[in-house]
Amino acid sequence: MINFRFHLLSLVAVFLALALGIVMGSTVVDRAIVESLRTQIGDVRDRARSARAENDALRRELDRRDAYLRAVAPFAVSGRVPDVAVAIVAVRGVDEERVGELADLVGRAGGTVTTVAWLEDPWALGEARREQAAALARLLGVPRRSDPVLREAAARALLGRLRDGPGPDTDVLADLERLGFLRTVPAPGAEGPVGEAAAVPVARVVLAGRSDALPGVRRLSVVLAEAAVAAGLPAVVAEELAADDPDSPRGRWVAAVRADADLARQVATVDHLDLTEGRVAAVLALAELARGVAGSYGYGPGATAPLPAWWAP
Repeated sequence: MINFRFHLLSLVAVFLALALGIVMGSTVVDRAIVESLRTQIGDVRDRARSARAENDALRRELDRRDAYLRAVAPFAVSGRVPDVAVAIVAVRGVDEERVGELADLVGRAGGTVTTVAWLEDPWALGEARREQAAALARLLGVPRRSDPVLREAAARALLGRLRDGPGPDTDVLADLERLGFLRTVPAPGAEGPVGEAAAVPVARVVLAGRSDALPGVRRLSVVLAEAAVAAGLPAVVAEELAADDPDSPRGRWVAAVRADADLARQVATVDHLDLTEGRVAAVLALAELARGVAGSYGYGPGATAPLPAWWAP
């Protein structure tokens, strides 16, 4: 017969088993989990140390590669644009130091950057700049039918002025600067006043912008390229990848030029101006234009090679 004492002993046995399970879980099982976690953390630390060491090695390798390219660059461009006057027209936001390095390479190639013109924000036009747009229309002697038409007229006036130098009674370059549409600065190594150097007619031009340009500004690459073609001024449209937006796709500034079959046959494009090899490519592309070759260089869509193929000078 099952009595109360048997029930009591059974209940005590159940609670003892539960207590034993709790003790075992808090000691043996938890210790196994802790050891497993420690092992995993150790593995993660080892992988992190390995990744840091690999990154450091890659960084040193990149530094050595960049140092080599910088040392080789003057030899690569030497004598390629002898006695050629070049203008650089850059959208504000392009790295000024890189523009200076490009101008220096042009000098080492035998040419001279006579004008560095920075295109300022008013080129975007729009309702906020109605007065400036009206003043620009009066300067150019054209009706302000639309912003795109006015922008095209201004680009043609600018590129024509760079090709011909100042007129006998007026200087479009100075007038555009007075209205706030651009700012001219001395080229690296230039001597004398800015206006004196800018008075020299140029034979070729680099049109520089950034990969993160807004759609309206991005269209400016085509506007400037078409204006250069209309002026008979050989041009390289060059793009800098935005350092503050590394995820921005390379090639957006030059994409519209490359997509236009007629323009692409006449205007060279470079989509890696932010790199040493891109600045070398820009100078070599300027040289190629004299041979009737307009290539597409860089690493973005539409590029055929990082640099032009070698040819005998």
